[in-house]
Formats: sequence, C-alpha cells, structure tokens
Amino acid sequence: MEKKYKDFQQSWVREFSLLSSSFMGNLFCQEIWPIAGFGYNEVIFVFEKGQVACYRKKLEDLAFARWYGEKVTVDLNYGPAIAGKLISLSDQVVEFLKTNKFLTKENYQGFYGLYNNFLSHHMAVYWAADYLQNNKEDNLSAIFKILNNAWVYNEKVYPQIDKFLDETLKVLADKIKIEFDYLRTLVFDELKNYFAKDILPNKKDLQERSQLSVLVYNKKTFELYSGTQATKIKKELEPAKTAEELKGLSAMPGKAKGHVQIISKITDLAKFKPGMILVAPMTRPQYNNILKHAIAIITDEGGVLCHAAIVAREFKIPCIIGTKIATKVLKDGDMVEVDANNGIVKILK
Repeated sequence: MEKKYKDFQQSWVREFSLLSSSFMGNLFCQEIWPIAGFGYNEVIFVFEKGQVACYRKKLEDLAFARWYGEKVTVDLNYGPAIAGKLISLSDQVVEFLKTNKFLTKENYQGFYGLYNNFLSHHMAVYWAADYLQNNKEDNLSAIFKILNNAWVYNEKVYPQIDKFLDETLKVLADKIKIEFDYLRTLVFDELKNYFAKDILPNKKDLQERSQLSVLVYNKKTFELYSGTQATKIKKELEPAKTAEELKGLSAMPGKAKGHVQIISKITDLAKFKPGMILVAPMTRPQYNNILKHAIAIITDEGGVLCHAAIVAREFKIPCIIGTKIATKVLKDGDMVEVDANNGIVKILK
C-alpha cells in the first residue's frame, strides 16, 4: 500500500502550541497565495509532549527558494524592499504585543492580518537568502547581507508571538476552568468560533489531542486527527532512527570530537556542560548563553539564516545544520566526530 505522506520531511521542531501552528498553516497554505502569489499545497504539524514538528515536501521548499530567489536576482530592488518591510512589520508586531496582552474578539482580526503580512515577509527573506547563499556576485552578496541583517532583526519576534498566544490560552484556561495544556491543542478556527459563539471542543477531545494530534493543512481546508489515526500518520512521517554517519550542510567549517548533549526543549539547557557538542532540532536565542561554550553544533533543521548558523559564524564554532535526524539517532553522551568542512558527523560511541 502506497504511503500518503512519503514525500514529506521534517522541517522544524519547536515548543509551539497547536494554536500557534494553526496560524502558520493558514498562512502557508491559504493566506499567502493572494499576498505573495505563491504558497504551499499541504503542510503537516504533529503535536506531542508539548512540542510541534512541522513537515513539508522538499520539492515545495525548493520551489519557494527558487520563487523568491529569482525575484531577487531579476529585480535588485526586491531584496532590500522585502528586508525593509520585514523590519517595519517586526516593529509593528512588537508594538501590537505591547499594547495587547492577549487575543480577544475585539483584536484578533487585526492581529491575524498583521501576523500574515509579517510571516509572509519573514518567509520571503528566508527563502531569498537561502537561494543566494552560494552566489558570489558582488551586487548579490550585498543583497544577501541586507537580507541577513533583516533576519537577525526579526528573530526576536516569533518567540514573543508564541508567548502572546500562550498567554491567550492561559487567560481562557482560567476563565473556563480547563487545563492550559489541553487548550494548547486548540486551532485558530476553533478560537474564532469561541469568540463568535462562545463554543469550544469538549474537554475529553482536547485531552486526547494533548497526548498526540496531527494537523494537516491544504489550500482549501484543514483536518485535525488524534488517537489511532494520529499515531498512524506520525509513524508514516518518522524517518529511520539508525545510522553510523550523519550528513548535513556546513554552516561554519571546522572539526571537533566530543560527547553529545541533546537539547530538545528550553528545560534541557541546564544539562549542558562546556566542552560538549550541542545537538538540537534547532537552536534559539534562549540558547545563546550556552552555545558559545559548545565545541560544535549539530542540528536537524536549518538554512543559511537559521539561528545556529548565525551564532556559529559569530563564535567560530564548527556547525553542521540540516541533518534531519541527528536528535533521533544520537543520544546523550555519544562520542562523535564532527567534520564541518564536509558536513559529516561520524558516530564513534
């Protein structure tokens, strides 16, 4: 029997709520088309143990990079324009979050429009820079730097958005007396329905979702699965978990050999000791205090503008990004050899 999701690969893992992910799904597959003239046909989010893994088709990621990259190379004003717009929208989002502490039926439409505009430009800058990363032409190198600076500026914003959405759910949890962890599995359409009709899914359904749920967006609608169906989809999406060698992209050249520490969540940061090799789905600004003490960095995800790549270049730390399965294959304490000149991690045990 042919696997329905065989062409999907994990793009990222974050400690996001399903609510936060549903905002992204709406944008990726539906709202971005009229804004940018391009978008994804289908995106999948798997929520488990308080984290979300996003899955997309590699060919659609490549199409996104080509779409924005070609626009930047054809029109040399396009790159600086989207970079400037992203900085402006970042400021507007931060100002909105200062003024509004959580979503309400009075402000959610204004937030939704601002969010979609912000994330569209966030994606445009990311994929345009990814396309240009190996281009050595002077004029395009200058544009790449502009895109990079805008990306670094906007990195602070999404953690604030996710905190804002969590605060919305905490207020709601206190009001209706349902556990916050259960409400983190609400999706945007359900929250809109609550604002309009004061109706939410029942507690039993939310509780089941909190164990494992799968949210699938396409260009027209979305499907939300839990229980047996969610388990089936998750199993199909998961990559193989055994390997003697990992391959990825070099974000900062160099070599290192040492013991691994897996950092999957913010609460794992306390486990890290100086001189270890940090392995994560992706690093975040909250990791900065420990990253400079790592002898190497390995991530599942990443492109040229990812947080790990930026920090690795700043502190001259050997770094390999985009291995896809490092956090699945490696375990705390494993001895590995990192060859970031060639994007190879050898597992020595």
